[in-house]
Amino acid sequence: MQTKTNAIALTFILGFGGLIAIIYAALAPFNSRSVYAYPSSSSATNTELVYPVYLTATLLIEELPDGTQIELIPSPTYHIFDAMFILPEDEHFTMWVSNRNITVGGQTSVEQYLESQDGLVWTNRTNTNLIDNTPDYHFLGAIRQVIYDQGIYEGWESKYHNVVNGMWVRTIRYITSTNGIDWQIVTPSIIASAGPPFNLAKSDGLYEMWTHPYGDSNYTGTRSLRYRTSATPNSDWGHWQTGGTLVLIDGAEVQPMTYLRKLPDGTYQLFYVTGSYVHSAISNDGINFTATGTNLFNFEEILPDYGVHRSFVVVDVNGEDWFYFNYRDTSGQGKLAVVRPEWPVSELSADNDSPTPLGGITHLTATLSTGSNVTYTWDLGDGAAATGANVAHTYPAVGVYTAVVTASNSSSALSATTVVTIT
Repeated sequence: MQTKTNAIALTFILGFGGLIAIIYAALAPFNSRSVYAYPSSSSATNTELVYPVYLTATLLIEELPDGTQIELIPSPTYHIFDAMFILPEDEHFTMWVSNRNITVGGQTSVEQYLESQDGLVWTNRTNTNLIDNTPDYHFLGAIRQVIYDQGIYEGWESKYHNVVNGMWVRTIRYITSTNGIDWQIVTPSIIASAGPPFNLAKSDGLYEMWTHPYGDSNYTGTRSLRYRTSATPNSDWGHWQTGGTLVLIDGAEVQPMTYLRKLPDGTYQLFYVTGSYVHSAISNDGINFTATGTNLFNFEEILPDYGVHRSFVVVDVNGEDWFYFNYRDTSGQGKLAVVRPEWPVSELSADNDSPTPLGGITHLTATLSTGSNVTYTWDLGDGAAATGANVAHTYPAVGVYTAVVTASNSSSALSATTVVTIT
């Protein structure tokens, strides 16, 4: 896996850029990076604009110490995941996920730590010291952001409690750790009644935060997303309701749910939900965004046995944007699933190493510029068929044969030909 910096840069150039281009082909792009098309190639029989699509979701798997693999669900005595955060590290991914149990008269929660090599199968499930067994509704709401810098994990965690005018509200507390498991509570409350979702970025000694004011059913104010800055991680963030600056997408205020990140080139990428559709926007200042992708996908249609949405994060995995969702299924069971992009096939070409003497083996090869989960099928021109990108075949007689290969996945299909000569 690539480092975090390089991987995120590739995501922006190759991931959403192409998707934005196809959705908004009739509109002027936000900047030159918003359009990515592969150049023409004389060796390819098909050349087209390439963009990812999001069609299916995969439930996350937990591998137990004995090697058994099961669906990743809340620990016993807990029935939902409150929220999660996933951090790409140099050699693996780290997840923090809050398990919560709602009982008559109270709620309990525990923050857990997991690791993964591929972002799909997770191991080393460990309880952190962030456990709340208070027999009332003062419970932990989950780590929402982690930044790893110079050997220290900096975390921002939401906590649900009663502090403002009789409302149940969330506050954000600042925590740190050297191993991601044992945490120190540095500041119990840095913003009262600022709640999920929220995201932070850190660069050149400046912390940036995007968060929504939060209150229960008694709260009648706005929940529009606000941008704040501070020279420290745990103070000077301003008033929970009026501090900072309103974030706008094409002039309109932004409501939950959102996920925001700062890219290495200094631009900002915002993913936001309306209904059950995910959209994207981009900004140069973290405040004024331009919509760049509408209806990227409908998570209600593709999450397995979808019931109620809770939260999502977007993670770079080898240059692709993977959307991780925390939700409840129709029975109320907590689920974690990932929606991964599929790249349509593009620039398919076919070649072979003939002329081949009669009785010899001819090697045929199919090559793509892009494509994921691709199946190759061959009509070899003599009545025989084969599968795979590379095929070895013995033709029955002297002559000229036209072999046709078709490369396909669930979103696209292309065919190409190559002429085989047997002497």
